[in-house]
Amino acid sequence: MSNSYQALGSMNHNDLTTDPSIPDPINLPIPLGWNILIRPYPVKEKTTGGIILSSGDIDFMNHTTNVGRVVLVGQSCWNRSQHKDSEGNFKPWVEVGEFISYPRHKGAMRKFQGVSFVVLSDDDIMEKLPDPMVFGEGDTYALNIPDEDLEKYKTIYNPNYNKGDTDV
Repeated sequence: MSNSYQALGSMNHNDLTTDPSIPDPINLPIPLGWNILIRPYPVKEKTTGGIILSSGDIDFMNHTTNVGRVVLVGQSCWNRSQHKDSEGNFKPWVEVGEFISYPRHKGAMRKFQGVSFVVLSDDDIMEKLPDPMVFGEGDTYALNIPDEDLEKYKTIYNPNYNKGDTDV
């Protein structure tokens, strides 16, 4: 197994996500500066009603959903003057383990040891998602996030999650 990133030109839409049961590799490349390493999650291949989606539908939804988990954060993230809070302090917008959404066509797709990642700039993070399965009132993502990940990382399902820490 190679320890290097897969060449971007050799990736296709099926490489946008990886089976979430595969753990994060060890010795991941460390993002530099204002960059963040994100692990995107795939959509489910079957609806709650039991309809199996076509590969084209799955491919399209994986390309447009863009929800992931923060894996690593560069040392310069959120330290520019426009990132100060009302009291003049720098505060990270997100932390390792939190789920986020990011814009379509942003970031660089990478595959490391067979696992897909996205490298984003700190300003490309759109939202922190305390519940990555729900986007809005009544709107749910059909994401394939294992229960273990919801309970382990910073979501409302984690007993250690601080529900009051939602401001940026």
